Amino acid sequence: MRIVVLGGAGEVGAAISRDLAALPGIDELAIADIDAGRADSLARDLGPPALAARLDLRDRDAALRLLAGADLLMNCTSFAWFDEVLALAIEAGTDYADLLSEPTAEQRAAAAAAGITAVSGLGATPGLSNVLVRHAADELGELEEVHVS
Repeated sequence: MRIVVLGGAGEVGAAISRDLAALPGIDELAIADIDAGRADSLARDLGPPALAARLDLRDRDAALRLLAGADLLMNCTSFAWFDEVLALAIEAGTDYADLLSEPTAEQRAAAAAAGITAVSGLGATPGLSNVLVRHAADELGELEEVHVS
């Protein structure tokens, strides 16, 4: 399986990339980020199947080239990019997942018409809370208790 993680070198994207890289059956994990240095550093740390890809989402052609042949586009970019990234997945015919979004009826219909599976909100609590608590625990060194409300 070939997965492209957009925003893959950011705080949450890096955590998602680490988890995905450890799964069996992942042949290639493209960590796509505008910060090429961070993407490259993370890909080196993870080793195969991870590789770095510098990507500015404003370059639609480059984004579509990166998505060619991908099985899944995991969107870890900001909310501001949701419409654009989902549109890329639809145009590329690539299955889509994100942490937090609420697609419109038109976007859901477009994904269905393109024949792709689009799953939104994978990071909604408890998912996002789990990622954030894990990040805090890694950074703090000691964590006694967590309360989520």
